[in-house]
Formats: sequence, structure tokens, C-alpha cells
Amino acid sequence: MIPKIYECLANDELRPAMNYALVTKEEVAASDAHILVIHKTAELFPEEFIKEIPKAGLLMGKALLQDLNKSSVRSLRYITLDGDGIIIITHAPEGKTPFKRYFEVKLNGEDFTYVDYNAVWPKEEEKEKDGVRAIALNSDLLARLERALGAESGVHMELYGAMKAIVVRGKGGDYIQAKGLIMPMMTV
Repeated sequence: MIPKIYECLANDELRPAMNYALVTKEEVAASDAHILVIHKTAELFPEEFIKEIPKAGLLMGKALLQDLNKSSVRSLRYITLDGDGIIIITHAPEGKTPFKRYFEVKLNGEDFTYVDYNAVWPKEEEKEKDGVRAIALNSDLLARLERALGAESGVHMELYGAMKAIVVRGKGGDYIQAKGLIMPMMTV
């Protein structure tokens, strides 16, 4: 089972790329422009699947990510792609006949290109040296990000200054390399 990455997806016709998670050989990223989660692909998917990911990456929608959240990825017999960009998940529950589920995926750059999420990630040298005295957060966004990270024991937040993105890492769980980002709320 993968964490609830779909919690970070948008439902926005004006920014269609934000309705998908970007899956590359190295990372899986999902953002709705308010929160961002990044996982290491190797922590989520079998090596056989990762080898088949195109260089530009794949865009996975909410239905597929929800299915992967319900399934035990480790118990999957295989996950593969065919030439039409269709992902095939073959479940092999113990003692049961394997079955296939088909989901359409898009190739990054085909219909639209996923945002450069690294451009918004704070640099270590930008970390606030003097300390931040107050910061405003949307607790719903933080809760969604926590679920998307797969955190079991809360989160750890790194502050980079007033009105700058906040780095969020999950505490506990299987996804030790996962990281997230939440944008602070405007205060008056």
C-alpha cells in the first residue's frame, strides 16, 4: 500500500497537471499549489515497474493512486505499462486467481507538462537564522499532507522564514525519505 498521495492533488480544470502526480524513476511528486509531497519512487514501487518509467515521467490520476493506496503494492505480482500508456496492475492475493485492472496514465509533456516542483523547494541556506515568532497554517492542508506522507507519529516542520514555504517530514512509518511542503497562510 502506498500513502494517500492523492490527498495532494488538485481538482482544477485550469491547471490540469495539478490533477495528477508525477512519477519519475527517482521521485513521485503531487501538488495542488498549496501543498506538495515528494516520495522516493523506490520506496513505493517494485524495481520492475521503475525500470519501465519513461525518462520524462508518468502522470498518475486520483483513481489509480486511490487503488494503489488500497492495494498492497508488495503483494502485487507486477505492475507494468503497455505502449498506450496504460498501467496494468495484476493482483495476486494468496490462493486467488490473479486479476488485472487498467488505468490510463499520461506521459509527462504529452498533453501538458508537470510543474517544476524543485523550483519552489526552499534552499538550506535560506533557512531562517533568527527564528520565526509566528506562522499561520491551514490545519486541513497540514492533515492532508500528513496522510500523503504516510506519517504514523505526526510531522516535523522546518521553517525558512515568515511567508516562505514550510518543509514537512513525517515521523514514523515506512516512507523515511518522503518530504512535503506547505505554503503559509497570509496574515494581516
